[in-house]
Amino acid sequence: FLPSKNEGRPVVVTEAQIAGLVPLVARYSAAGEQIENHVDGLIFENDIESIYTGIKSIVLDRKILTNLKQTLSERKYDNENDITYFEKTLENLL
Repeated sequence: FLPSKNEGRPVVVTEAQIAGLVPLVARYSAAGEQIENHVDGLIFENDIESIYTGIKSIVLDRKILTNLKQTLSERKYDNENDITYFEKTLENLL
């Protein structure tokens, strides 16, 4: 769970996804770039009531976490594509 209001692109979210852990975050500027909400993590609005309601929902309905974990197990979260893109960009410059 990441309850921060000001984050760039926190590595801990991607690390959680790689480890198969469902990231639960309070909305920050890049949250939607890292997490597909209700698919491979949960993004709560950044207020006490929304965070409480969101966490309560996953405590009461364990299927939510089961479904999210299934998606996490089917996806790759490494940076292999980013590295390949960077290398091709460098080659084009030379």
